[in-house]
Amino acid sequence: MTVGQRVAARRAELGLSTAELGKACGLSAAAIERYEAEILPLRRTIAMKLAPQLQLTLPALMGWEESLPTCAMAVSKCAQIPVLGVIRAGAPIFAEDQILRYEPADVESADGRFYLLVEGDSMIHAGIVDGCRVLFNANLTPENGCIVACLVGGENATIKRYREDADGITLCPENPNYAPIHVSRREFETGWARVLGVAEEVVHRLK
Repeated sequence: MTVGQRVAARRAELGLSTAELGKACGLSAAAIERYEAEILPLRRTIAMKLAPQLQLTLPALMGWEESLPTCAMAVSKCAQIPVLGVIRAGAPIFAEDQILRYEPADVESADGRFYLLVEGDSMIHAGIVDGCRVLFNANLTPENGCIVACLVGGENATIKRYREDADGITLCPENPNYAPIHVSRREFETGWARVLGVAEEVVHRLK
């Protein structure tokens, strides 16, 4: 079944007209008809509006999974979290703001949450090893001692332990083979540095 066919079939199951579905998503009935007929490609931004109205997870709507998971009707206990790419726990590298796929997490909401994949060994003593993925929450305020994903140098991101003092922020590794990274308050004020999220969970087994 194609994505357009899936939208049409699910809309019919729920007894929604194209006008009703379009109104709920801020779209016209004609636009819904074009997506269903696949005259227009269904972009991810549009799919993210359609999925909750069709009571589907985004992966289920897009056909990224063969069948609806149990959590499709209980999203509060099984949210689909975007995986945003690879981040090096060692020397910082550019973290592409690109959704590679979605993975489930036992959290109440996906809002502000994202996974990053880890390469490197600078955080091994915190249990963050090469090949794992880390769940981050962009809505949390970092506190001393927490682990963060932090943008440094304008475009490079790294996972480190957060330490704040009067001089600025120090990003501390959990491996003595790596040196801490000091970031001034000025860099945060100008946006040259930014905390992307606070770590909530480390998942060692990738799917």
